[in-house]
Amino acid sequence: MEHHNPKITSAEISMLWSTYIGDSMAICILSHFLQTTEDQDIKPIIDFALKSAHDHLHQIS
Repeated sequence: MEHHNPKITSAEISMLWSTYIGDSMAICILSHFLQTTEDQDIKPIIDFALKSAHDHLHQIS
């Protein structure tokens, strides 16, 4: 069986890199927010966003 390995374009690489950098930044910021927030109502939302950023970063890696 023949395997097809399509090459990605420079635009696709650029988009992946931008997404990777954005999610990495979001993880840093959300981690700080989660540690420093005093509002118990917002913690689950920050935690959800942090887990989403981790999952997305894992997928694009």
